Amino acid sequence: SDDYKLYVLYNAVPRVSFAGEVIYGKYSDSNEKRSLMAEAGYQLADIPYLRAAYNYFHLDIEDSAPLTRGGDTQESAYWDPVNFETHTLRLEFRRDLNEQLSMGADAALSYSPKSGGFSKSDFLSTSYKFTEQSSLRLDAKWFDQSGGIDRLGETDSFWAANYNITLQYRF
Repeated sequence: SDDYKLYVLYNAVPRVSFAGEVIYGKYSDSNEKRSLMAEAGYQLADIPYLRAAYNYFHLDIEDSAPLTRGGDTQESAYWDPVNFETHTLRLEFRRDLNEQLSMGADAALSYSPKSGGFSKSDFLSTSYKFTEQSSLRLDAKWFDQSGGIDRLGETDSFWAANYNITLQYRF
């Protein structure tokens, strides 16, 4: 899709932050998406970095996605919810072990009112800085939900995992 995004981050007072994001997108099939995110966070500690946050997310896709076929199966070309929203509580942790090595972890618990489903996600990362310009990063992400939502109603449970290794070089 072609997305147009406005993102605002405001640090009201030390340790307190507010963020907002509005996205309007248009898919290649002329379908439109609208997304809204609002977040309030409080930094509990500096070393190690520890932050708690509440996040609200809303996504609406105007029309049903076109159907694709593969053999005997038929499914939507992309996820296309109507008035999908989540309320999320998140805890973030970051720690520099030394000048080269750092690690982090995020944990989140979300509630989706439309389906009555809960989800949890976990994120672990570690980064090693070789030089000021180069570093290696490993990310591991897990997601699990008790009940999802699609355009037609509730869906079953779902889980996913993602692992990334990134070699970064800054010019």
